[in-house]
Amino acid sequence: MMSSMVRSILFGLLATLLLASKAEAQFIPYDSIPIDSIYGTDVGNPASIDSIEGAPDYFQAHMGGLDFFGVQFTPAPGQPSVMMDSGAILQVYWTRASTDSCAMDIQFSNPDGPTLGPTVHIVEAGPLYVPSLTNVIVPGSGFTTLGISVGSNPNAGEPGADSCFLDAIVLVQHGTYSSVSTPLAVAQPTLKNYPNPFYHSSGTHIAVAVPHSGEGTLLVRDAIGREVERIPLGSVSGQAEASLSLEGAGVYFVQLLIDGSPSGSPLEISSQ
Repeated sequence: MMSSMVRSILFGLLATLLLASKAEAQFIPYDSIPIDSIYGTDVGNPASIDSIEGAPDYFQAHMGGLDFFGVQFTPAPGQPSVMMDSGAILQVYWTRASTDSCAMDIQFSNPDGPTLGPTVHIVEAGPLYVPSLTNVIVPGSGFTTLGISVGSNPNAGEPGADSCFLDAIVLVQHGTYSSVSTPLAVAQPTLKNYPNPFYHSSGTHIAVAVPHSGEGTLLVRDAIGREVERIPLGSVSGQAEASLSLEGAGVYFVQLLIDGSPSGSPLEISSQ
């Protein structure tokens, strides 16, 4: 027969383990999710396809000729793919690579349903070799998968382009997921710019990625710490973008402020 003292000790250890397990399991909020899974690729340059995963970083896949691939959004490794909300936003980061417009078909579906949704056809004619952003509204609910076709599509009634560069696709949607770690909660904001170095009067494009929401500002200082410009970003959640032109050449540092406080590490930029 188990003594009362031994029983108390065992129950105490069990309670401690249960409390520890409960403390580790958390619901982590997210505001946006980049592509985490690419499959079913039929592309002419398969070596570049992985560059589309993750947040926009100016590492781009050169695509065209009706290249096709499927994507899903997962907030963390080991988590199921996210079901897109009707009215959520897909941020498509692309760069025009020819004199024609950049054409793309986005097919919404759910292979586990199966639910086959509509196809959204976009044709963009931004400036050549300048990173651009197109927002696409999710046209319904129940979709977990996107089928992406890039290149000219004569059946769509638009000539499109034979090629364009695709950087990233980000689903902007609020939600939570259960995890035993907190990768999004402890993630640091990042700043990246393109081109770098750049000609001061032509300017540079700055991409901002933040793991939490707040009022954003970019603070620009010169090499000796003097403030030269502040760029208000407004309310930021997930990704934001800004353009910066400077009066002279030199080395500068860009610091992200969230609600007036420094967030993340400064970005060093060089103008000519």
